[in-house]
Amino acid sequence: MPRDCAASRGFCLRNDQIPLDPADGPRGDERLLLGFAVTLSSLDHVTIHCADLARSRSFYVDVLGMTDGDRPAFRFPGAWLYLGDRAVVHLVAEQGAAGPGTGTLDHIAFDASGLDSVRTRLKKKGVTFTEQGVPGGQLYQIFLHDPDGVKVELNFRA
Repeated sequence: MPRDCAASRGFCLRNDQIPLDPADGPRGDERLLLGFAVTLSSLDHVTIHCADLARSRSFYVDVLGMTDGDRPAFRFPGAWLYLGDRAVVHLVAEQGAAGPGTGTLDHIAFDASGLDSVRTRLKKKGVTFTEQGVPGGQLYQIFLHDPDGVKVELNFRA
């Protein structure tokens, strides 16, 4: 592992590990990332294609407490939902036939607080959920599903 990757303790991809099709541009020493490593530090956002934009927006805002905020003027309908000053969930309204998928997503997870108030809110909204403690007692989790079937994990730290 390159020195800068080991020091960051993040995922690292060296330029010589990047698959490159000759038709895509420069090769060998001419690669764009020559001499640099890419270090990932955190997840920026998730994008969810939803069947009913209003219903999905309501779930993330009314049930999970996110804020519906500013979004660039794309040519397709959607919403950006914020935690603090960061748009962490991007909703995109389905328009007609969906294109090929991007793989399987099992769940998205959020750090959360206020376990009792979250339970109360979910019950009040009629949202089905399950709960479990993680062995060792440092984490308690609630699992639920959004209107499009995406599993959402809420992590409450001890």
